[in-house]
Amino acid sequence: MIGAFPELLPDELLYSGLARYQVMLGYTPKSLRLESFGAGTVTAVIDLPGHLDTLVARLPPGHPYPATRLIAEHTMLPYYAPFLPPARVAAATAAMRAGARGVHRIVTAAVHPLARAAALRFCARCVREDQARSGWAYWHRVHQAPGVLVCPHHGEGLSESPFAHRYRTDRHVYHALSDDLLARGRALPVEPGATRHLQRIAHDTRWLLEHRGASTDLAHLHACYRRRVRHAGWAHAAGSIQLNGLEAAILRHYGASLLDAVGAPLAGVRAGRSWVVLLLQQAHASHPPLHHLLLLQFLGCTVAEELQQQEMV
Repeated sequence: MIGAFPELLPDELLYSGLARYQVMLGYTPKSLRLESFGAGTVTAVIDLPGHLDTLVARLPPGHPYPATRLIAEHTMLPYYAPFLPPARVAAATAAMRAGARGVHRIVTAAVHPLARAAALRFCARCVREDQARSGWAYWHRVHQAPGVLVCPHHGEGLSESPFAHRYRTDRHVYHALSDDLLARGRALPVEPGATRHLQRIAHDTRWLLEHRGASTDLAHLHACYRRRVRHAGWAHAAGSIQLNGLEAAILRHYGASLLDAVGAPLAGVRAGRSWVVLLLQQAHASHPPLHHLLLLQFLGCTVAEELQQQEMV
């Protein structure tokens, strides 16, 4: 049984809260795992952690953290959930609560390797403001999302820590965000002309994470995309979409360097296999949220507008 557990902070990863708890009590990584999960071999998963029912059962009496709240407010599942069939969201939730393997295969569609954050990321201004507000720096969820290279709060480029996201040798260790990382972090390159687009990606990502009840009908969303694309003028006389022309327009709109940087390249992609084509042709498939955000932004719409409009239908 855990004697006292720290309050999890706004947009804080559960991984981060456990790392802070380890620092507060001076625990070794193994001691933290044994007290929190009752086992010394639990992997310190950053984005979609498991064994949550076990953790909740070991928290102090009267704690405010049911597993559903931990998942909704302190993991990355709400980022993916609106673009997944309900059955897959339910399966991912059950896997995270039970500690079953394969939750990443359930949740993440074929995300381009460049879109995945290679290591934990942070915003230097957030670090200072969080310390001033709560006494702690911590890992924010929104900074870890695919394609997010700038902070949605400050509009400044993020920095990359030395701590890898996945496939790491220290997979059982929870790393806290500390002052020394401000000097050790590697600033992510952000081209000046890309800032506006990157800020929109970051803002839309933050909205997804903050609106845990957001959901969508994938078939309706697909039909809406095709309708918006046609209204924007990217349709042949017979009504079919001018996919090649649309791809070229999106490439011009964002620029090849930005699309490469966020992990959604178009230049040099095999004909008929770009994320634009797949998004518009595969109505019932699950696609990376970043692809939805990029298409919506190109069409002059935010993810909030699109999903809230569906809720009203």
